[in-house]
Amino acid sequence: MRTMPLPRRDFLVVANPPFSLTTALCRRLLGDPAVPFVGAELTVQWGAARWLTAQRPRDAEAAWWGARYQIHMARALSPAEFVPPPRVHAAWLSVRPRPVPVSPRAASAACRRSSLRPTASLRPEPTSRSPTAGYCCSGLASIRRLPSLR
Repeated sequence: MRTMPLPRRDFLVVANPPFSLTTALCRRLLGDPAVPFVGAELTVQWGAARWLTAQRPRDAEAAWWGARYQIHMARALSPAEFVPPPRVHAAWLSVRPRPVPVSPRAASAACRRSSLRPTASLRPEPTSRSPTAGYCCSGLASIRRLPSLR
């Protein structure tokens, strides 16, 4: 698992790795932005699942992973669900990349390319709660849906 070559095109990982390799696997999959990783469904030790999904990351590495990926605990798994049962509880983690943030400049360029008129202002209204308010083109629900920005 540590030395196996990773695919060069988009790939999804479904694994039940040895609990002792969780950190190494996360470093390999989540640590390098050049890896074309599109998600994972992992069975990991309960303690690792807790620190990977914590609101406050335990270190800079976990903060980096949390900023780039949506990591959530899909289900808790008891030792009785395994044969042979491990000594500790486990969890099923689901990992997906976060949507790419859209800058005002990119949104404006996307509006020009789409031949739609941009909204009146390219600055979001101070009272608006939408992260794309003022940046998306008229008639579009979200600038992230434009295929040219992916």
